[in-house]
Amino acid sequence: MTLPRVVTASPLPPMRPSSRITPSRAVALVGAFLLSACGSLTEAVALSQYGSISISGRSQGTAQARATATAIFFESGNLSVPNSARQQSDQCLIAAIDTATSVVRGQKNVGNVTVTSAGATLPLAFADAFARYELATTSSLTYRPGDNAVVTIPGGSGFPSTSIAVRLAEPIVPGAITVPAAGQPMTVTWNATNDTTSAVIVALRYAFPATSTYPNEQVYCAVRDDGTFEVPAAAMTAFLGSPNALRSLRLTRWRTNFLQPNLATTLHVATSVDTVVVFP
Repeated sequence: MTLPRVVTASPLPPMRPSSRITPSRAVALVGAFLLSACGSLTEAVALSQYGSISISGRSQGTAQARATATAIFFESGNLSVPNSARQQSDQCLIAAIDTATSVVRGQKNVGNVTVTSAGATLPLAFADAFARYELATTSSLTYRPGDNAVVTIPGGSGFPSTSIAVRLAEPIVPGAITVPAAGQPMTVTWNATNDTTSAVIVALRYAFPATSTYPNEQVYCAVRDDGTFEVPAAAMTAFLGSPNALRSLRLTRWRTNFLQPNLATTLHVATSVDTVVVFP
């Protein structure tokens, strides 16, 4: 079995607006679209207005996660939209790790946007320099499994007044992981939701060639949230040859939701939560 390769794969890659808009990269959501060589995980949408909200967090055990939020609003004629409900099969590729940093830019100020979860309502401040909304660095959403988030948009710059809800991605906790012998797959387990609206990214990172001083390649798998996956043996060779200190595993659970307040507008929200395993 030979896995496809792509040039880069970000841990939370971007939504992809058309070239007609000014943002060079939009809100970091999840990178299912990078697996298009294996199958289509996105939906093509032709719209005049678009709002994209990203709520990303880090697991704090099995019962809690802490997240931040960003949002942009812009005009676009054509874009690809990550959709977690379409990731209900297991697919892998080998990719370089995208270590470049990029500024998420929008176009529109749509009023005083807020996010509400677990009884707390927090404002997303508008940053004029980037035309985007973001939670203050001193704030975070702390939530538990089953909690929802509601993002409220008062409207402005032609964008309608609306709100959208999403069930927040539950904390993801890996089971015991053993590095296999050469020629064997690696079994990865986690606390499954068995929910067809969520999916999981399994990213096995390492240095390749082994002389690299930092992790620069990964086996990147988009899989069902059913609690278990085997990284193919054919993909393990470079990982096993990497220095142990430069090997890690990142598990990311993600979930999306969509809303069309009118025929010319679509609102998209993605929630994700991740956990990093460092091999001893």
